Parts: sequence; structure tokens; C-alpha cells
Amino acid sequence: MSASFSEIIESHIEANRTELPVFDGTSLRVQQLANAESIDVPALEAVIEQDPVLASAALRMANSPFYGGLSQVDSVRDAVVRLGAKRMAGIAVVVALKSNYRMKDRLLQEIVAKLWNHAVACSLGARWLAGRIKRRDLADSAFMAGMLHDIGKLLVLRVIDELTASRPDFDPPEGLVREMLVKLHTRCGGDLLEKWSLPALYARVAQHHHDPDFADDDELLLVVRLVDQACNKLGIGIEPQPDLNLAASAEAQVLGVSEVIAAELEIQLEDAQSYA
Repeated sequence: MSASFSEIIESHIEANRTELPVFDGTSLRVQQLANAESIDVPALEAVIEQDPVLASAALRMANSPFYGGLSQVDSVRDAVVRLGAKRMAGIAVVVALKSNYRMKDRLLQEIVAKLWNHAVACSLGARWLAGRIKRRDLADSAFMAGMLHDIGKLLVLRVIDELTASRPDFDPPEGLVREMLVKLHTRCGGDLLEKWSLPALYARVAQHHHDPDFADDDELLLVVRLVDQACNKLGIGIEPQPDLNLAASAEAQVLGVSEVIAAELEIQLEDAQSYA
């Protein structure tokens, strides 16, 4: 019996026959330094300065209208001081991942571009929502979890892209590709984040952000779930759901998100698309 489309993809992943999305050494080192009990700013500065793309991104963000202060920031050290180590870690993730959101196949490129917009909006929206519900202590983790929650879709798309390029008989229709993303992405995402050795909370969110049942006290997961739904309501991503009522969702009820806050969140997400 010939293998199904799903089985072909899963066997390809399990056999490590595809090139995994890169989480480079610089970003991993920034994560380690940012998560240390005592932040070593000079060490963080040195790591960032070794990566021109990351260094320029830090300076742009530190001087952006949102984070800009009275004076312009001209050095990486000043950017780290202004933004904070945790936020720098988030920027490092964005820089490291963006280059992975590219496909050879035209159809897959269109899908992955929407996926990138969704990741950026979800990360910024999750950080904003954490602060809005007075959980600023979760803000930076929410940013990371929002950026990474659908990383499994990127991995599945990479596998399909490689198979499409290497096998003339492998030409899946868009509907089937979307079905595979829905079916495989949570498990693949959790596995990938574990391979990257990131804190376990991110793998947990990636694995469980679509579970029908969830713990009421897992506020990080709830924040990402709600922002994920908000993005889908606005059509930011590949799973538009315009009829969603955010304030009536179980997540909003547990988090105490009113209709006013839900409306504010939608405005934040609309604005966040300019950062993608």
C-alpha cells in the first residue's frame, strides 16, 4: 500500500531528511544571557555586536517611535539599556527566524508570508495583552511564545517545499497543504522547540494552543490562544475566522478581557502588521 500524504511528510520529519529551520548560535546565546539571574550587559553587548543584522535591528528598534527616548541611541550598549535584555532576546528571535520564512514553491511562499505576518502580530499582540491585563511579568515570555507558537507550520512547509522540489510526482493542492498544517503543526512545533533547547514553556504553548481543554491558571497559554484567535478574526494569517467573538471566548472570560480590551487588542494587531 502506498503511503499517504501525511505519512510521507511525517516520515520525512522523523528521519531528519529535511533541513530544519535555523535558530542560530547568536540568538541562542542572547537567550541564555537574557534569562540569566544576573544580566551581564557587556557580554550581551559583545554577542550582539558580532552580528551586524542583529545589531542594526536593535538600534532601529531602540530609536523607533514606540521605544525612542529624548535622545538618539547610537551604540548597542545603549540600545540594550533602553530596550532591556528580555526585549533584546525577542528581537534576536525575530532576526534569526525571518530568513527561514522563505520557500522555493510560489504557492508555499504565499502561505509562509501570511504565516510570518501572523507570527509578528501575535508576538506583539501577546506582549501588549499581558501588560493590559496587568501581567507585565509575562510580557516578554508572551512575546516569545506568540512568535513561536506556530513554528511547527514552518517546519511542515519546509518539508513540503523540499519534497515538491525533489519529487516530480509530489504536487499537493493548497487545500491538502492546509490540512497538513492543521494536523501536524502542534506536535512538530513542540518537538522543534525542544531540539532548539529553548525554555520548556514555549514548547508547551506550541503543543497545546489548540487543545479543546486547558488549565485556567496557565495565563501565558491563555494570552497566546486569545491573541491567536484575534489575529484569525482579523484575517492576519492563514486561518481567517471573521465571525469570532473574542470577548465571549473562554480565554477572555478567564483573563478578564472585556469587549473594550478586545477592541483595543484588534487595533494593536492592525498596527503590528507594519512591523512584519
